[in-house]
Amino acid sequence: MKKMYLLKKQLSCHPEFISGSKIEILKRVQNDIILRRYKKIFKAIFIFLLLPIIIISGCKQDKNLEQPDKKMIPKVKVVKAKISKISKIEKLVGEIAAKNKVTISSTVEGPIVFCPWNEGDAILKGTKLVQIRRPSYEKEVDVAAASLLYSVSKLKDLKAGFRPEEISQIKENIKEIEESMNFARNDMDRIEKLVKNGALSEESFDKAKVTYTKYKTQLESTKERLKIFEKGPTKTMVAVQEAAVREAREKLFLTKTKLSECIISSPFNGVISKVYVKTGDTAAPRSPLLEIYDPSSLVIQFAVSEINAMDIYNGMGIDVTIDAYPDIKYKTRIIRVYPQLDQNTRTRTVEAKFTNSIKIIQGMFVRIDLPLKTFEKAVVIPESAVITKPNNENVVFVVDKDKVVMKTVKIGIEQDNSVQILQGIKPGDIVVTQGNEKLKERAEVQIMGQKNKESK
Repeated sequence: MKKMYLLKKQLSCHPEFISGSKIEILKRVQNDIILRRYKKIFKAIFIFLLLPIIIISGCKQDKNLEQPDKKMIPKVKVVKAKISKISKIEKLVGEIAAKNKVTISSTVEGPIVFCPWNEGDAILKGTKLVQIRRPSYEKEVDVAAASLLYSVSKLKDLKAGFRPEEISQIKENIKEIEESMNFARNDMDRIEKLVKNGALSEESFDKAKVTYTKYKTQLESTKERLKIFEKGPTKTMVAVQEAAVREAREKLFLTKTKLSECIISSPFNGVISKVYVKTGDTAAPRSPLLEIYDPSSLVIQFAVSEINAMDIYNGMGIDVTIDAYPDIKYKTRIIRVYPQLDQNTRTRTVEAKFTNSIKIIQGMFVRIDLPLKTFEKAVVIPESAVITKPNNENVVFVVDKDKVVMKTVKIGIEQDNSVQILQGIKPGDIVVTQGNEKLKERAEVQIMGQKNKESK
């Protein structure tokens, strides 16, 4: 009201305002005053209604703070300690390797005229792999074959005896030689007389004498030959010719062996893993040509440290996984343990073979679970039940009625997510596996899945 009075007084001091404007301003001021009064009233009502709600919620919070033990019982998961089989597993890695693998190399030099292979081609034993051209070797084989044929034919003729026409031919040769010898003798006598008369030199006589002696010797050998033909071949002659046949046969074998070095065949059924040359290349002695392996000889090769080298043996079963089949565990068996350690790595090489047929290839990566020690009847609990204190003491919380008892344990070997308990836990004890991080001795707990007694 005071504001209304002051406003009217101010307006009366200014005659320039018309009466209509004064009334409009007065109405606006009056409305503003009424609106402010209503805001104060609403604010008081809101505080009056909200205050009991705040007081009630505060009281409930005080009640909860006064009785925390009744509502904050920790919930835990538990399992029973049991008797089970457990093994000490060493995680190793290995690879698939072929025991029967060879690198085919050249023993001769020359152009390669046959090599149609690619990596992955399957071949059979005896298949021609590579051929190298050596013309000189081929000629040697032809010559040796002809020599053998001649020697064999001569031996057959010798064993069959001499034909009559051959004997007649020798007799004709004897007559011709006798005539030539008689002519040479007459010529020698004539020259001898001329030499004595001084018409010719001694040298002419010596030449004539040499010619006569040659025919005489030839006549004697031919007559001996005639005697042999008339009597037939002797055992010695047959034996000599048989030896000649054997010699020719050996020479042919040697030349064929040299030629066979130019043709290289597969030593076993297998798969070509590497190709180093192609048709048209020139092969050099001891240079690699192809690499092949036998798929049936594929094994798992891995190395065991010196510490565990004496714990493995032939026939030992192991589980493996292959990166190509990561979700499958395969059963394998050790087939070979090397008798010595590698001097560089101080490891012992081991080979294992799959017990069942499986599609594998050379070079695959293998993950191996090697069981070194096995206990058939061990007290086993989950690994999550064991808590290691700062002083390296291992403890387990065991549920006794509705409370837990902390027990110090001695652990043995671990496998996957389980651990062997050597001391402190008995079979059938209920151990806490989840929610045991903040538990204390004799703390009350509620097992998950069971209703609280107070809630009943």
